[in-house]
Amino acid sequence: YEDAVAHFRLALARAPGNDLANRGLGDAYARLNRFPEAEAAFRTAIAEHPGYAAGYSWLGAFYNQRSCYVQATDAFRNVVRLAPDSFRGYSNLGGALVNAGDYSEAVRVLEKSLAIRPTDAGLNNLGVADLSLHRFAEAAGVFQQALSFGPRRYSIWGNLGQARYFAAGLRPEARTAYRQAVTLAQQELRTNPRDAKVAANLARYSAR
Repeated sequence: YEDAVAHFRLALARAPGNDLANRGLGDAYARLNRFPEAEAAFRTAIAEHPGYAAGYSWLGAFYNQRSCYVQATDAFRNVVRLAPDSFRGYSNLGGALVNAGDYSEAVRVLEKSLAIRPTDAGLNNLGVADLSLHRFAEAAGVFQQALSFGPRRYSIWGNLGQARYFAAGLRPEARTAYRQAVTLAQQELRTNPRDAKVAANLARYSAR
């Protein structure tokens, strides 16, 4: 990540205002836990092109990862303001609303995303909203649908395991989902052993 910072700074010295370089610089700083500098890079991208929705999307993702959910929600609202047909923008906004605890609004926003284009990310976020509303059987069905788009995301398998664990009559099926989540999470950790989020989720799935 230190090398990435150096290269992105060089890119910006040669091409000031380059959106992808600012995004990369922000991501690299965030990986190094240099959060004020990461935020500044994302905000620079927005200031350079304030009508470009992607800049707000990058900032929203940064806030979401930092558990700054109110700020993330504000950023993603700007995304859908600038790109009202963005299924990804509504999906990200819905995910931030779930994290902020506004589950009913999240469901409404996520259903709008899925009406534009169904995706595994949108379905996963909707499933998490259903989980938070204790609609466990409905959540299990949504996660199962999300896996039809591609069965390689460990987090969706983990979410499916959680939904089955709490849904009436589905707990015996939770073990299969958790085992798949464990297998895929272990593969991710082999790629990046420093990913604390994956390690924490792996521990939770293994315990279940």
